[in-house]
Amino acid sequence: MKVLTIALNDLKMEFSERTTLVFFLLIPLAFTFAIAQGLGGSGGSSGGPDLYPVAVVDEDGSMLAEQVIQALQKTPDLQAALLSADQAAAALEDGEALAVLTLPAGFGEALAKGQDVPVRLERASDELEARAAAQAVENGLARVDSAVQAALAAVNERRRFQDFPDAEAEQAFFDDRLDAALRTLQNPPASLRMTQSESAAGSADEIDAATQASSGQLVTWTLFTLLGVSDMFVGERLLGTLRRLIASPTRPSTVLLGKLVGRLAMGWTQMAILILFGGLVLGVNWGRSPLALLVVAVSFSLAAVAFGVMIGAFAKTRGQAGGLTTLCALLLAALGGAWWPLEITPQVYQALVKALPTTWAMFGFNEVILRGADVRAVLPEAGMMLVFAALFFIISIPRLRFA
Repeated sequence: MKVLTIALNDLKMEFSERTTLVFFLLIPLAFTFAIAQGLGGSGGSSGGPDLYPVAVVDEDGSMLAEQVIQALQKTPDLQAALLSADQAAAALEDGEALAVLTLPAGFGEALAKGQDVPVRLERASDELEARAAAQAVENGLARVDSAVQAALAAVNERRRFQDFPDAEAEQAFFDDRLDAALRTLQNPPASLRMTQSESAAGSADEIDAATQASSGQLVTWTLFTLLGVSDMFVGERLLGTLRRLIASPTRPSTVLLGKLVGRLAMGWTQMAILILFGGLVLGVNWGRSPLALLVVAVSFSLAAVAFGVMIGAFAKTRGQAGGLTTLCALLLAALGGAWWPLEITPQVYQALVKALPTTWAMFGFNEVILRGADVRAVLPEAGMMLVFAALFFIISIPRLRFA
């Protein structure tokens, strides 16, 4: 009963000021909406798919080289242009081409004989778009190579039963089979397409824009709220409120628990509002398992409030507590993937930021939203956040002063 009384009293004090509602509700909702619209406008639902500009240098001039160029020009993700070597180098340097493919002399002859053909593929940079463009070029090359291999297999199968009258007949048969294979690859009679059910995830645009904004801003702003427990502890310690509570027939553990329950209630309320806003206004599908979403949210909130207690245990003034709260909230959110998808960062970075609880929070929310994960699937992420919570409490509780 005392725990609830302390928690309710803290909530009344927090919301007695209008500025609390602004930072607790209005600013988080405004940021979430603005960022979702910004991400969507940069490549979301308002526009068509991006085309990656690439240059092709044909030093061979063979029929197979021409087939490669045509295959690349028909690739949906590419805008392939045939250029000279000098033009391609200039386009790569100026950023007008994300990649340059050079088909060397002898390319067609070697490919027709089933030999390995070294081609040169240069990227403008190591950025995500340049890597995607290079991958699309490699896919186009693979399609032509598959067609050539199919044509060669047809020639070898024909030889098993009947020899060709002469080399010209063999070449004509190869060309005919190659043309048929290329047509089949460009217009396959059947294709495999992977989709996600509506209950598991939204469209690709929603994943890129609204989903990233909604889950990322939820993590960011609830961090401010939950880490704010540090300012509360320091402020009440300096004012003597905690000392008077301890002087009454109330155990320190009860006071601590009451303070944590009040702060967690604020965080959970803010999360619920942002989740509803994301679902109703931005169209974010928060998965098919409310229980899994709850597990991730609760685990994250415990890790965050424990970190806030740790800040309060070491901070000596309210200025220190407020500054550390702001700094840590911004750093943890940004580095942990709340402001941009971790998938676009280098592998080394992705490995290093696993040392942050916010990284695991984003992992957990993405599992629920994008993959429709159930409770069992998010237990690793939730478990890691609970480990962080335990570690922060172990560090902070012995150092927490009530007077």
